[in-house]
Amino acid sequence: MVTYTVSVCNYNMAGTLERSLRSILDQVDDRFEVLVVDDGSTDGSIGILESLSAEFDGLRYVVSDNENVGAARAEGVRRANGEYVLTQLDADDQYDEGILDFVTVYHELERAIDREFYLSGHGINVAPRSLLLDIPYRSLGYGEDRDLWRRLLAADALVRLDHEPFNESVGYDRGLRDRVAVTYEITEVEFRSGVTFESFLRDRLRSPSLRSLVQLAFAPVAFANAVRAGRYEQPPGFERMGALDDAMAAARRSLPELEAELGIDVDETALSPAGRRIFYGERDGARDGRRRGQSSPASSSDSSPRR
Repeated sequence: MVTYTVSVCNYNMAGTLERSLRSILDQVDDRFEVLVVDDGSTDGSIGILESLSAEFDGLRYVVSDNENVGAARAEGVRRANGEYVLTQLDADDQYDEGILDFVTVYHELERAIDREFYLSGHGINVAPRSLLLDIPYRSLGYGEDRDLWRRLLAADALVRLDHEPFNESVGYDRGLRDRVAVTYEITEVEFRSGVTFESFLRDRLRSPSLRSLVQLAFAPVAFANAVRAGRYEQPPGFERMGALDDAMAAARRSLPELEAELGIDVDETALSPAGRRIFYGERDGARDGRRRGQSSPASSSDSSPRR
């Protein structure tokens, strides 16, 4: 029996898959399983998964044919054996020590939060599997996380933790064609997620950039295709483009800020030296005034949402 499932989605990432999975498998213990949902890769990924699953008892994989990343993430939750699921760990990211500390912080916060919640970190998230079955990932492409966050926020079930990153991309840099294709897909997903056409136009015009201009050019076609594919309803207030970003910014807290807000002291002895650095900015045992409720260095700059 495992307590935690680390859910990783993969599609044709053979170039980074083994490096990414080893960075996870080498730091978790037998309370964890690592589940890879492979969406029918044709680049040799399956051979890598077969080899690694023979080496690591805690790794298993399923081969599926989901239509998009949101559907693949939902399948990872459904197939998880753990009571808790760690999500949004990507097969083109490498993870330094910190996964166990992130889970420890979650359980420390559980002592003061009397409801199920999703802890949103930098490139890593964790929640009870039951919560992610009640408020699931929906069948969407790039931007599927934003659709989930809207519904979690509306249910008062999202805690956003600001901390020093402990993951880094080891993937490829997309060419211009791929970047344009992803920008189009994100635009269509926003409309499928229930964002209104008018608010999208206002938001993009308010902060003109090259990406905004490209999205504005795509908007009519993307909206028409979203209507054809089927649009999801959003909680009241989140139909406005920009409402999610405002809510996520307001929800952001460093661990010292959460301690002060919840009236708890996290058991720092349960964290590794890496964990104390990641969540408190500690170096050589310096506390940086955290018990006075000051933000860690990581909280001084926001990170844009990752898919």
